[in-house]
Amino acid sequence: MKSYALLFLISIFMSCQNQEEDKLIFSGEDAGLKTDFSEYLKDSLGASIIKQFKDSGSFVNGLKDGKWFEYADTSITGDTIYIAAIGNYSKGQREGAWLLYLAHMAYGHLPWELFSKTNYLHGKKNGNEILFRGHDTSRVATYVNGKPQGIIKEYESGRLTSVYKIENEKAILREEYFPAGWIKAKYTDTIIGGKKLNGFETFYPNKKTKSKGFYFNDELDGDYKYFHTNGKPWSERIYKEGKLVEVTCNYDAMGNSSDKGTMKNGNGTLILYDEEGLPTDTEKYVNGEKQE
Repeated sequence: MKSYALLFLISIFMSCQNQEEDKLIFSGEDAGLKTDFSEYLKDSLGASIIKQFKDSGSFVNGLKDGKWFEYADTSITGDTIYIAAIGNYSKGQREGAWLLYLAHMAYGHLPWELFSKTNYLHGKKNGNEILFRGHDTSRVATYVNGKPQGIIKEYESGRLTSVYKIENEKAILREEYFPAGWIKAKYTDTIIGGKKLNGFETFYPNKKTKSKGFYFNDELDGDYKYFHTNGKPWSERIYKEGKLVEVTCNYDAMGNSSDKGTMKNGNGTLILYDEEGLPTDTEKYVNGEKQE
């Protein structure tokens, strides 16, 4: 949650730089600091130095033009975070690649870390945007005319963890991955009986299917199948709007049929088994809801 809040505040900062003065500004001169802050971005800085930073760059006809350094600070759950953005303007609009760096007040010193690289065209995000965590890529997205398009990929420690597809300007989760790189889950949309359902298939680390079924309004709906780690069927059930309606069959890991209980039309019992085929519990249902 903290990272998403930070990303939101940064997006506001990146879109709200003023265009008011018609003069050349260099920050830090009065304090005897260098005006090329790209050198500072590689160093650990004290808070007293960072507080002297001000936006620096040139104006042409009242609009930002050429290379600019822009600074801000914000607070997330008590941590002060300093933000530095470096890139070019043309007639008051961001153009080309912009780099954004962060420094956290929570540390004894404030090492700058690269947070994002974003491409702009006429003031709007256009092309790839890459987010970083430490030295690793954490997210890659593509923008067209300021709006996300196509696929978003997220990473953890350099490894792909999830893939989203942009649909109607929303990021819809389509794939998840194990740390080893194998597929963990994939999601699709389908229409059955005139109802739009969100299909899913999950996997074991050995790449065998673990479960598959459908969601409607985030509730299990329709046929649901669960599998043993060897890929053979374990249990097949029918749900309706999140409620269990029927258990059609149960199998052990060798493919032998097991007692499925008395479940019918949302009422009865469901027998649960472990991987060895031994019963572990019996659940009672009334109108599709488990009874305690």
